[in-house]
Formats: sequence, C-alpha cells, structure tokens
Amino acid sequence: MNKITEDNIGKLLTEYIPEFLKDYKNFLKDNDGEKIIHVLFGAYLFPFTIKSIKNKKISTLKRIGKFLSKCFKFGDEKIVNIIHVSFFENMKKEDFEKLVTYLSEELSVHMKEMDRKYKYFI
Repeated sequence: MNKITEDNIGKLLTEYIPEFLKDYKNFLKDNDGEKIIHVLFGAYLFPFTIKSIKNKKISTLKRIGKFLSKCFKFGDEKIVNIIHVSFFENMKKEDFEKLVTYLSEELSVHMKEMDRKYKYFI
C-alpha cells in the first residue's frame, strides 16, 4: 500500500467507509473545499464513529477500525499525529473499549499503551 497522506486520505476514507460519503461532502462544503484533515477527523469522523458505536453499527465499526488501522500503519507522520490528536484524544474510555475490537492489534496495543502512559482517554 502507498503512503497515506493528506492528499489521498479523503479518497481512501470514502472507499473504506462508503456510508461516510455524505459527511465527507459536507466537510468539503463547510470548509470551502479546503481539506483540513484535523477538522475532518475531529469534527466529522469522530462524531460519526461515536454515533456508530451508540447505534451498534457493527459493519460500519469494522470498516472504521480497518481504516484507522491502515492510517496508523501506512500514514505519514502528519496522518498518524491526526489519528492521535484529532480522533482518539477526544474519545471516552468506554467508547474506545467498544471500538478497540475492530482495530488492528498493532493500533490497539499502541493506543492502550498511550492510555497507560498519559491517561489518554477521558
């Protein structure tokens, strides 16, 4: 897989999570087409994920987990930072526990370690 960057993440996101396409289009519209990826993850993907957790949309959560795991493994430094700062840093521990099942082992172990070191989840 090619490196995931700010330039290709939108396409990848909507390929992995097709039901997010409407939210992605709203993101582009709300930001005048500017791809501010921190905003995409924090203000759009994060609430979409929480809603999917609350509504127990297992197939969607599996795709979200796969997408985040790919971003963690193949993302450039900016993308990995965005996953931490704009996505997981806002998450409640109880929501993380419901999402962790769908993350790769590598990302799951990493985020649990971050929580142990820094009390990451609220």
